[in-house]
Amino acid sequence: MPTGAARLNFLQIKEQQQLNRERLREAAVEEQRAKEALCRQKEQYSHVQSHGYGRVVGKPASDVQIKVYIRECDGERAQCHTFMESEAMRHNASCKQEGKPRPAQPPRQKVQKLPPVAAPPQKKQEHTQQQQQRLSGSANASDTQRGIVPKYLLQRKAELAAQKEATQREAERQREIARYPPGHRLVSEEERKETLEKLAARRRELEMELHKIPIRYDTQSIKERRSKIENELSEIEAAERKFGSAKELFVPI
Repeated sequence: MPTGAARLNFLQIKEQQQLNRERLREAAVEEQRAKEALCRQKEQYSHVQSHGYGRVVGKPASDVQIKVYIRECDGERAQCHTFMESEAMRHNASCKQEGKPRPAQPPRQKVQKLPPVAAPPQKKQEHTQQQQQRLSGSANASDTQRGIVPKYLLQRKAELAAQKEATQREAERQREIARYPPGHRLVSEEERKETLEKLAARRRELEMELHKIPIRYDTQSIKERRSKIENELSEIEAAERKFGSAKELFVPI
């Protein structure tokens, strides 16, 4: 039993060693691949020349001339100072070595005055007059047009008022229609009067026909005729009461 356990431990140790060797071999292969990729990248950009960025150069290849303009737009008082960059750097270095404060301005080498540029007096005066007229004209226009509403605003206001009125009329019409029973319409006063006149005329005609029927004869045809006239008269009376009432009247469409 102990011999089997020792053998098992030995096999596990051998297996772990084998795994460690494989891992080291894989790591070496990966490192070699990374080095080869870096070399290929360097060879790809080896033809590009460096511009020297990041390197400190002791002395510049060429000196730079610097010009400083003072009061450039003041005509005769305009000044121009010219100096070289190397001289300014040497002067600053000497000031630091001597412990003197750094001057505010670089040393002057050459002073050049710009030629005065003056506008002709006549054109300048005309320009001043035109500017004053333009300012006065704009002030007068603003005074005269103050309080005037633009035309497009008035037009838009009228359109909105008309739209609001039309919306109110439509809402009132819809409310009026909602009061009617389904499939009915409102009877106007003129239609009421006209209907009552027709009913009265028909009632007079039927009464005249009823008076013409002889009372002494009571045949079957006379009975039917009298009954028909009386029924129609009762219908006319009901219609007159209906159309003669003060409340609103609705009839089928």
